[in-house]
Amino acid sequence: MKNFFGNVAASIYCITVILPLSLILWFIPIGILMEINSIVKSGFSGQNAGFTFLGIFGLMFGISMLVPTFRRIYKKLPWLYVYIQVFMMDILILAVGSYILNIGFEVQNQARHTMFFWLMIATLIISRLIMCSYYKFRPIKIEKE
Repeated sequence: MKNFFGNVAASIYCITVILPLSLILWFIPIGILMEINSIVKSGFSGQNAGFTFLGIFGLMFGISMLVPTFRRIYKKLPWLYVYIQVFMMDILILAVGSYILNIGFEVQNQARHTMFFWLMIATLIISRLIMCSYYKFRPIKIEKE
């Protein structure tokens, strides 16, 4: 009986929290890129919602990974763990890039804007290369049932 209630609770959490947030994960990097574009076009620093989304999503996905009953979701859908981990890293990289750009655009100076724009581009490229090489040498292991 305990196993039945655990499966029901995991199913409800998966359907109501994990799957909708997993679908939203596709749009967060696009939103951050649009945020970066608006900063560059306007010439003024703006909001950095990337870290907010990272905190909210990290809490929800963290609960699903910490609670053993909810962790069953990743045994039934093994691709979901990899999907979440890669997208969370992407959001982190873009949020750091947006933060760097915001720092550069706090002062109205074209040379500073250009320097921080290229610093942001370099940060994005280097971070992606580090992430790719990390996952190449330490691939994500998916637990099988």
